[in-house]
Amino acid sequence: MGKLFGGQARHQQQVTAARAVFEEECRKHAAAEADRQRQLGAYPAEFKHWCEKVEADVAAHNAQVDKFAADLSRAEPNAVVEYFGLVLGNSVYPDDFPQHYRLAYVPESRQLVVEYNPPTLDVIPAVREHRYVKARDEIRSSAPPCKGNS
Repeated sequence: MGKLFGGQARHQQQVTAARAVFEEECRKHAAAEADRQRQLGAYPAEFKHWCEKVEADVAAHNAQVDKFAADLSRAEPNAVVEYFGLVLGNSVYPDDFPQHYRLAYVPESRQLVVEYNPPTLDVIPAVREHRYVKARDEIRSSAPPCKGNS
């Protein structure tokens, strides 16, 4: 019955059209896969280049650290001052505690001179504590102890 009304020809046209769409999609997929493989092939070279750069940076840093350690062991004045400056600079103090110091190294006597300026009295708070007195509904402040009272 289908042959009488042209069903076979219509079916063949649909199969041909579907096959053409399928082949076009296969070509697109093959092109996309080739592009992906090309990009994938570039990654090892990029990674190798990045690794070489990182290794060179690490080697340069390590050489600088080794030179600093050698200078310090020979008591080079600049290295000694830099080292103790790092120690003082990395010491932990309260945030509002000023750190003002100067360093000098005398190689002949192997003495390190540290001029450290302690904070002035104005960093000491004027009030030791605040207390709420419930019975009077007020806040009372007390002064910090004086040096002579402790």
